[in-house]
Amino acid sequence: MDTYRVTTKGQVTIPKHVRERLNIGEGDQVTFVEQEGQFIIQKVSIVPIQNPSIRDLYETVKAERDEVFHNLKDR
Repeated sequence: MDTYRVTTKGQVTIPKHVRERLNIGEGDQVTFVEQEGQFIIQKVSIVPIQNPSIRDLYETVKAERDEVFHNLKDR
């Protein structure tokens, strides 16, 4: 088992073979997950979110509002 030194800033270089195995490159994000007293490093996958237009949001809210009013009226 290899060991790695922590810098005064609390940083550790992720070894090349680990970066390659996890496909981690410059600018990527990782997270540390604690599991049974150990930490696991995982690459964070960021999925782009499509930004709906204001019109789309308005139509969604309007449809939901109309459904709520319809349900209240039927009571």
